[in-house]
Amino acid sequence: MSNKKIIFNGVGVALITPFKNNQVDVGSLTKIVNHLLKNKVDAIVVLGTTGEPPTLSQTEKELIVNTVLKVNNNSSHKAKIILGVGSNSTEHAIELAKWAQQFKVDGLLVVTPYYNKATQNGVVAHYQAIAQAVNTPLIVYNVPGRTGVNIAPQTLEKIAQIKTVVGYKEACGDISHNLYTQQVCQRNNIGFYSGNDDLNFLTYANRGNGTISVVANVFPDLCVKMWNLVQEQKIWLAQQLHDKLLEVNNEMFIEVNPIPVKSAMAYYGFCTNEMRLPLTVIEPQHELVLHNALAKIKKGGKHETNNRRG
Repeated sequence: MSNKKIIFNGVGVALITPFKNNQVDVGSLTKIVNHLLKNKVDAIVVLGTTGEPPTLSQTEKELIVNTVLKVNNNSSHKAKIILGVGSNSTEHAIELAKWAQQFKVDGLLVVTPYYNKATQNGVVAHYQAIAQAVNTPLIVYNVPGRTGVNIAPQTLEKIAQIKTVVGYKEACGDISHNLYTQQVCQRNNIGFYSGNDDLNFLTYANRGNGTISVVANVFPDLCVKMWNLVQEQKIWLAQQLHDKLLEVNNEMFIEVNPIPVKSAMAYYGFCTNEMRLPLTVIEPQHELVLHNALAKIKKGGKHETNNRRG
């Protein structure tokens, strides 16, 4: 049995980056992180895809990381902090990973190289090179819809042999593929995290280690509750909660992430609905559909938010 130490079990949040007048909105970011910690999320993933890192300067990234760390350190409930450092250039990913070490975060989320469309051997070599350069624990991120490359289970078996690889975020959206990669993770004592919110319940019920969730920005309370219900073996209640969230999980991706989740967070008063180009604000017809789904959740019971619209 591997002696690898899994970073977290439960609900991780793929944190958004709020903007105001095209600047990082530190006040809103602080409010959001406090909201997540109040609802006892297990991990916060900073500068992942949902955080719009391709549009951020290095100075802005440092501001965001330092803000999150400060709020977390001052909270009675502390989450694990994981920092996104992916790139389509292995050399650049190594530079980012080395830069991230100064913050002493709990782990690094490293997406597969995008656009280049590396072979499976190239994907393995990418992670090997990063692992040789830094000692911080790594979570591998598979999201072929964005990168153009899908990590095969046989490839993951090779990556799992890397000493500092301790987690795997699966966002391919294929349930059969998920089952195979989850088996690889379990054999190698690697944390398996759902990267698709609509598959969170199935991942939990199949003994997965949790989620790195977009929807948890908006509903950390419900996401944590569903995880806890499965751990308590209250499967029927967890499935009911899954059903309740299913429409929101779907509509949260009515446009490319993080456009809808920014709209949802603005709906609940956490930040402005502001994106950075090339991303634009949600189309009005899609916003209506999303807000209707949010309103149904609101009618379903008490939900902890800040300054909700009427």
